[in-house]
Amino acid sequence: MLRVRFINGLTGSRYASEELTFAGLLLQQDQPMHCRSGSCQPSWPLRLQVHGVATRRFDPRGIADRLPHNQLARGSCKLEAQQLECQASDRSGQRWEAVAQLQNTASRQETSNGNN
Repeated sequence: MLRVRFINGLTGSRYASEELTFAGLLLQQDQPMHCRSGSCQPSWPLRLQVHGVATRRFDPRGIADRLPHNQLARGSCKLEAQQLECQASDRSGQRWEAVAQLQNTASRQETSNGNN
């Protein structure tokens, strides 16, 4: 089981305004991590078969204004080193799509690991 969460920031606030989560299973042929000598890295790309979607909204103070809305849905996500892309739809035809560009954090991780 894997969950991919997209968070939309509220303009002028440090809090999120909405959250969209895709949940499902990795395709069997995908190996999620590659490990060597005690160090593990994600094996890109990863593909997720989506089975459900959850949405949640927040007020300007960052407080959820209702419980998350969970929905059975079918779709897919493609997770790459620099981009996440997901899409899903339910039986009634409602669709969800999200794309996010990722920043490289490898140099920050190496720095923090070196300080331990």
